[in-house]
Amino acid sequence: MPYQFIDHTADLGLQIVAPDLPELYETAAAALGHQLLEAAPNQEIQCQRLKISGEDRADLLINWLRELLAFWHVEGRAVRAARCLALSPHTLTADVDLLDFDPAVHTPKQEIKAVTYHQLDVSSCAEGWRATVIFDL
Repeated sequence: MPYQFIDHTADLGLQIVAPDLPELYETAAAALGHQLLEAAPNQEIQCQRLKISGEDRADLLINWLRELLAFWHVEGRAVRAARCLALSPHTLTADVDLLDFDPAVHTPKQEIKAVTYHQLDVSSCAEGWRATVIFDL
């Protein structure tokens, strides 16, 4: 996987690496979805277009993940994948594949309460781009 867990007390930390910024945001979305819900085969996916804004790349990542987590908390839908359509330092437009939670079919994995600014980082690295994000459990 293009992300790994980082040790963090009572929270879930992820470090995501991607060759470019669009893929970094796409991988962050998939990582969040994988932590929320075990997908069932042949489940119907719904696509929704989102436009997110932020003060900088890190704030944009937080706002992106918060919006995706809101689908889970408010609508009972988990992100499966995302495709970045347009990205600037302050805005992100993407198509997001969402999966409806069905307790007869799915097993929730973790209860993620929030995305935090704690240790948040989005920076260039030898592999392209790296992000560190901490989720409150």
